[in-house]
Amino acid sequence: MGKLLEVDEKSDIIFRLLTYRKVLLPEILERYTLHAFLSRFFVEGIMQGLNELPPPGRHRQQTCVLQSNPEKHPRRPVGLIALEHNPSVLNVEYGVLYVPESRNFPLVDAFFFVDAPRRTMVGVQVTAGAEHGTRTSTVRQFNNLLRSYFNGWETFAEGLLWEVIYVQHEDSTPIHAWQECVVVAHAKCNGREVERRTDPHRLVRRS
Repeated sequence: MGKLLEVDEKSDIIFRLLTYRKVLLPEILERYTLHAFLSRFFVEGIMQGLNELPPPGRHRQQTCVLQSNPEKHPRRPVGLIALEHNPSVLNVEYGVLYVPESRNFPLVDAFFFVDAPRRTMVGVQVTAGAEHGTRTSTVRQFNNLLRSYFNGWETFAEGLLWEVIYVQHEDSTPIHAWQECVVVAHAKCNGREVERRTDPHRLVRRS
């Protein structure tokens, strides 16, 4: 799976087509959004179109970690094999795009970790609506899976901030509201903890 996700910016037709992003970006994003995040060129090209979904009561938008630090984008992909196939437990690495093999993986379609300026997990959800869902049970399932995939997940997740990038086509049902995810290392937390740690952003694919 990792080989299929490898990106060569000099020879890959995807990135040559991205130079015409005003015309072709929606179609390219439709199929290649996830592994396109491996490209600094791509990340810098989409960051201006990324808008935060602020929580209730806060009107000032904040930038996501990639907007202020595009060089922190992931550099290589790692596929997460379904747990029923007994994959090896991994050490968490920064700069790696983790792409679950399962189509039913909860919460996000891929994710990566950033070490600075703030330790952050960035999830990417390619969606036509809110198809993954952000219910507490979904987030708990997500955390349980990460605990199974990674060595020392409980320790690593302490103090970790979370951002989720929702990628939508402009014709899909837009996500405008704050997504109340209970995204923390432990399932039990209060609303203030959720608000402090979770920062959703929305990117619209325009035709």
